[in-house]
Amino acid sequence: MKGNTLNHSPAFLAAWYRSVDDVILRSTQFESVSDSETILKVDACGICGTDIDAILRGSAEYIQVGHEIAGRVMDSSGGITTRKVVLESSSACGRCASCRNGHSENCASIRSFFARSSYFGIAERMLSPEISVLDYTGMSPEVACLSEPLAVALDMCEVAEIRPWSIVLVTGLGPIGLMAVRLAKLAGAAKIYASTFSTRKKRNALALEFGADELIFEDEKPLSERKLYPAPDRILSTVPPCYLGDCIGPAAQGAVISYIGVGHGKTDRVSFSANDFHFKKLQLRGSYAAPAQRTPQALELLKSGRIDGDKLISHRFPLSESSEAIRTACLNKTEAIKVVVIVEN
Repeated sequence: MKGNTLNHSPAFLAAWYRSVDDVILRSTQFESVSDSETILKVDACGICGTDIDAILRGSAEYIQVGHEIAGRVMDSSGGITTRKVVLESSSACGRCASCRNGHSENCASIRSFFARSSYFGIAERMLSPEISVLDYTGMSPEVACLSEPLAVALDMCEVAEIRPWSIVLVTGLGPIGLMAVRLAKLAGAAKIYASTFSTRKKRNALALEFGADELIFEDEKPLSERKLYPAPDRILSTVPPCYLGDCIGPAAQGAVISYIGVGHGKTDRVSFSANDFHFKKLQLRGSYAAPAQRTPQALELLKSGRIDGDKLISHRFPLSESSEAIRTACLNKTEAIKVVVIVEN
């Protein structure tokens, strides 16, 4: 649904939070809709690690949350169409110099619904730039919404340049880390280590099922003190950047370290020996997946089952139980893998 009037955009319910213990559902309405925007009826929204971090940090005012979204396009009369879509959290504009020169990953004018900070996906309705709307078929909405974090994992693996002879270490077994394990396996990696905690049994079991050859338990011996054989020449870090220094000790000579983590406050600071990094001839490559580049690939991997989205989803909650969904995602690391909020018709 596009246009400048709101005759067919009635109030809808959306989840708003101030903290993990203060989540409410309240009536919401779009203030305006531009000709370049689309209104969706949300069908499913995953709760991301970025969401969890923001919720745990809290907010003085109530704000919305959720950016892993699958839904259906609404037509000009306000009706719900049969067109099933997912949203890229950000898209290249296609017009700036970087885009025109074939480097859309460096787009200078990213289109994102984050600019509409009051409208997010744990809600009955969602407003998005039209360019960020991509069609999908052949899977449930809750699996389709995993295309957003899977595209992030794809970007991290592409940046690391995994090859069939690569020895891979994945740090952190959240959904993106687990997807990275599976992608490394699909790329033919010779061996895959996964750094985790022994208490996270469901995530650990899924990592082994997805292709990890060996689990490295941080609570038994810190990763920074490990000497692995064979040593990993490709390290995929999904933990906060303050832990990047822990990857240097186990890294092979000439290893590439790719990371996606974003920190806040002290967690965005990295400290390690420059000499150790230099003498090992290591490379550190940031993988900030904005604009999103690989959503069609992610959808195809989910549709084909090469990435089994259903196995990643540990919990499904209706919108009416958004508060419990958020508490589970934020606080239950033992049982929760991916928590998805389902918005029924």
